[in-house]
Amino acid sequence: MLLVLRNSRVEGLGYIENSLRKYTIRFEYFDTDKLTGDYKSFINLDKYSGLIVLGGPQSVYEEYKYPYLSEVKKILDKFITSRKPVLGICLGSQLIANVLGARVYKGDKGEEIGWYDVKITGDGLKDRVFSKYYPNMKVFQWHGDTFDLPRDAVRIATSDNYLNQAFTYNKNVYALQFHIETTLEDAKTWIKLSDFSKEKEESILSNYEQNFEKIKNINDEIVWYLFVNNVW
Repeated sequence: MLLVLRNSRVEGLGYIENSLRKYTIRFEYFDTDKLTGDYKSFINLDKYSGLIVLGGPQSVYEEYKYPYLSEVKKILDKFITSRKPVLGICLGSQLIANVLGARVYKGDKGEEIGWYDVKITGDGLKDRVFSKYYPNMKVFQWHGDTFDLPRDAVRIATSDNYLNQAFTYNKNVYALQFHIETTLEDAKTWIKLSDFSKEKEESILSNYEQNFEKIKNINDEIVWYLFVNNVW
């Protein structure tokens, strides 16, 4: 059974859910804003074999606005130190970086919203998942914050705008700044909640399904290596 921490009601597992069901992996959602105190009063972590932390509009450095993020970080720390498999998407990746001692901050190149190229690094070429996408891949982005690379983490994807797009840690943790899970319907929902011009909306959705067709298998691959064939 996997624990899935959801930081926004409109940011679910998307395509990752398809992969979990393909491999008959059970999971449970928990909405993080319900963590109004010690996480131990709400969640028994011992019942879960792995963890997924999804995205959200919150910023890691705004715990004064979102105090429950401190509990999310405690949960992450527990899974990481227990060597259980962990996947972080967008905000989830930033929380992982922060738990591992890295700084999270507003990106000086502005927001990335829509489809962008990321480059697979030399270490990414050695990665069991990302090596298949060398030398670069087009990914769906929706973020304004970024992070420094944690000590002992391995950068596997980078870009011209932001140095740290994806990293692994101790082989049982994948942290992805971009979204591999967002369906077309999800993207349309996010757009409805945003104040974009018609041109911006069209640019975000342009060739969406065509772009995702090229990388959709990454969901299966990450789920397989992290949560099924999790031997390291």
